[in-house]
Amino acid sequence: MKRITRIIRPTICIVVLLVAMTTAVRGCYQRETEPIDIPGTSAPQPSAPLAGEVIPSVDRQTELAEARAKNPDTVAWLYIPGAEVDDPVMQAEDNGYYLKLDENGEYAMWGCYYAHCENKIGGRDKLDKNTTIFGHSASNCDPDGVRFTKLYRYMDADFVKEHPYIYLSVDGEDMIFQITA
Repeated sequence: MKRITRIIRPTICIVVLLVAMTTAVRGCYQRETEPIDIPGTSAPQPSAPLAGEVIPSVDRQTELAEARAKNPDTVAWLYIPGAEVDDPVMQAEDNGYYLKLDENGEYAMWGCYYAHCENKIGGRDKLDKNTTIFGHSASNCDPDGVRFTKLYRYMDADFVKEHPYIYLSVDGEDMIFQITA
């Protein structure tokens, strides 16, 4: 009897452990098919333009075409008025590729702006709901620094009121996004 107990207990423990590990791993890798709506956690919807407010439009299609002619990895053009961001957005098969390369493929300590390798970049109907654009930011938080360090200007409420839009140009479409907090 002791011998059977000695065999059964570890076997049961191993089976329970394997079931628990399989469940945990499956949960980690299983993609959500529908977004979860938890009350009180929804992101606020951007406010509509005020009556009489004109949202300035921009056209960066020429710049995008010229950048794409120089480097076919160019997928978009990012323009953030007031933050001095007016540059192409690259995309490679590896997120680390443009970390230290500029838009011409040359070494640059501050790299360039680049989209996450798994994001779909296209018109509004093709653009991933959560699109990530990377860019370096200096640790000194200097709003006059390089690349995305200039976004520290948005810490000033007056700056946000004066520059409430970000523009992303892709093939044939210039999209406007309102900054919300």
